[in-house]
Amino acid sequence: MSVLFDQIVFAPIKSRRFGESLGINLLPLESKICNFNCIYCEFSWTDLKANSAPYFSKETILVDIKNCFKALSAENIKIDSITIDGNGEPTRHPHFSTIIDEVIVLRNQYFPGIKMVVLSNSNLLSNKKVLSALQKVDLRILKLDAGTQDTFEKMNKS
Repeated sequence: MSVLFDQIVFAPIKSRRFGESLGINLLPLESKICNFNCIYCEFSWTDLKANSAPYFSKETILVDIKNCFKALSAENIKIDSITIDGNGEPTRHPHFSTIIDEVIVLRNQYFPGIKMVVLSNSNLLSNKKVLSALQKVDLRILKLDAGTQDTFEKMNKS
């Protein structure tokens, strides 16, 4: 049974690695969107051919983020990091690079100095826009599962 994030921005959660982390989900709420089916994934399987769940517009995502940042700031709630991850692979969002740029602006306005983190499966590092956007964040947690193609295919069911 998989559990998906049911919001774009999910309230600060305790993370061993990132402290009090505010999560941002760039992907649809109804299903996982990823280019792998890792055997250890908490979000179940992806069938990209059958998946028709629409992505949220960058405007919708940015309004949610701004509203959350504003509310947390007004309540003087401290966070240690902003983590972009979600229901699958966040770099698959068609406006990933623009969203990163805008979240950096909002972070600097409401939470200057707070680390931005992106969790990624590394599959789209060959995309120049994705790579450029990832280079702008403070921490890039990129997956590396295997040292051989055979092990990679077994781990990721690709």
